[in-house]
Amino acid sequence: MNIHALSDDEILKEYFVCNEYKSKVEKYQYCIMNGFKKYLNSQGKTFRDFDMKDVRDYYRMKQGNDEWKSPRSVNTFIVIAKSFCKWMDKRINVVMIGKRGEDLDVLRTEKSRMDDIKDMRMPRMPQRITTVPPVTLPELKKIFTAMIRNKTDSKNYAFKRMWLLCYFGCRVDEIASITPNMVYLDENKLKFMTEKTEVERIVFYDDFTKLIFEEYIENNKLINIVPQAWWHCVKQYGNVLGKKVNTKLGRQAFNTNMDHLDFVYFEGDMKKHEVLDNNFAKVISGHSIPGLKDITAVYRMYSFALIKAAMIEHHYLISLEEDLKKLLVLK
Repeated sequence: MNIHALSDDEILKEYFVCNEYKSKVEKYQYCIMNGFKKYLNSQGKTFRDFDMKDVRDYYRMKQGNDEWKSPRSVNTFIVIAKSFCKWMDKRINVVMIGKRGEDLDVLRTEKSRMDDIKDMRMPRMPQRITTVPPVTLPELKKIFTAMIRNKTDSKNYAFKRMWLLCYFGCRVDEIASITPNMVYLDENKLKFMTEKTEVERIVFYDDFTKLIFEEYIENNKLINIVPQAWWHCVKQYGNVLGKKVNTKLGRQAFNTNMDHLDFVYFEGDMKKHEVLDNNFAKVISGHSIPGLKDITAVYRMYSFALIKAAMIEHHYLISLEEDLKKLLVLK
């Protein structure tokens, strides 16, 4: 198919059809490339005539925009733009077949533009420093209590969902896509698969959290819950802490409080002392770690006995459970 005969929207559609990305990846990439398309159109350009300067200018504009999701998302744009140009280059190769004279010269110029973008380095820009404020146990207790006492939420959905997010530090879409074969109720064990970091990991939970799981699964309230439902359940509690409260608070709380835990546990008959390193919470919660490409290898550094002890016997939320049990009615 001749890309020169296609509109920008048709080119994007063709790009995603050919690459066969997973649905979530496609939506993410489409959002980024559609934004770039709109920028090009505002500059009087299209996907058929943009160049490296346009990519750099868009990058710089987004890097200076506080509403852009994160510096990492800005850098991801460069990665996606390069991938897009590699695909465009292959399509131009197809169009070049049989061309001669001026037509061939035009196509060679287009290939040169694609090569410039494919080989470009990340533009040097001062990085915005994003600080993640620590989430303390008193703050969590305050918001959990408010959720439980909310009379309009008789089933305590907001509390239960936020508790799971804080307990595992996982992403909303990971919880929302749990299926029955991923939950081992008899072993207090749960299997997560993070598409972003491609790590399959086993986590454990205590009996208090198990009750929440059982109730959700039996009533089909956990399986296939859309992420928007999780967000809706927690966004109204921002005034409780006087700060923005969203589903990422669970990840922030997990990473804040699980780092550097110091405890003794048993591995078989052997008594061991452990101080968790900086990577433990990130790996267990499915984060990507700068400079570490093989996250699976990092995960396997920790034995199941260590993960189980950290997640069940020494989890940071355990100290809140007794007080919450007095407020919460679990079957």
